[in-house]
Amino acid sequence: MAAKELMIFTPSRADMQFMLDGLVEGLALKVDELPDHSNFSFEFSAQKGNGREYFLLEYRANDLDVIHDISEWDRPSGDIKRTLLACGSRITIYYRNISLAKEAFLFIGQWFGGACKSCVVENGFGCLLTLDALVENISSNSEWSWEREAFPEVPGVAVSEWIDLLTIFTPSRADMQFMLDGLVESLALKVDELPDKLRFGFKFSAQRGRGKGYLLLEYHGNNLDFIHEISQWDRPADDMRETLLACGSKITIHYRNINLAKEAVLLIGKWFGGFCKNCVVENGFGCLLALDALVENISNNSEWSWEREEFPEVPGVAVSEWIDF
Repeated sequence: MAAKELMIFTPSRADMQFMLDGLVEGLALKVDELPDHSNFSFEFSAQKGNGREYFLLEYRANDLDVIHDISEWDRPSGDIKRTLLACGSRITIYYRNISLAKEAFLFIGQWFGGACKSCVVENGFGCLLTLDALVENISSNSEWSWEREAFPEVPGVAVSEWIDLLTIFTPSRADMQFMLDGLVESLALKVDELPDKLRFGFKFSAQRGRGKGYLLLEYHGNNLDFIHEISQWDRPADDMRETLLACGSKITIHYRNINLAKEAVLLIGKWFGGFCKNCVVENGFGCLLALDALVENISNNSEWSWEREEFPEVPGVAVSEWIDF
């Protein structure tokens, strides 16, 4: 079984060797002897155990290149990016047994104390969250895991950077919960239990699978700000813009396997019926097209894909907003 990897980005600090020594003692690690002139990408490493009990900690004092690359990700919030860009170093943890890794994180949280809020974790699944949020959730729920692609219960954590998404803007409707329940049943999704504090304005999410089989559906009852922002794009046709501005809600589909996403879109088309012509899709590549056009093309051609920047075969669809001429 290959070891799993998780990265903690930390601000550079003069006492880091003291902090590392404390981790070695608290986690009962054995420090590796590294050659003075090694080409390793880290300056310090310590480990313990074998097989399922394997645990390795590496430290790199200057990791600005990786930090800069991750700061270019599209989905993380401005707040998390600012915290990340204030970091300079990286601790990488390799583990096989998540229970042991959780114990390690509880100790790291205790040892780092208030500094946790200044550290950013990349969870190995393309999500960024603060170290204090990670420690808090492990402490309060023994079943909680960072090994996933979305954290609807943790405010400010964006869906995994590695997951593609498709956004469907819809007019608000009184029976939307009925429609969502139908999609949950048809797509065999599991509804997420969200804290009450996140239900303001109504928020709903349901998902299934992992890896290539991962599929997440989210619904936002009031998305007028985002709709207004997209309506300011230069290239969409006037009738597309008018249809968009008549919408008030948003369904977002997060996926890794486009064939699963196509099945989901076809089921949405079946459930929505004639209502599809009133819905606008943003394809994740800066193009807007009507939901009925999307459903029609998927139905007629199994090879057809929305993962592109232009649709010459679909009347009225402008070239991607992201393409320069």
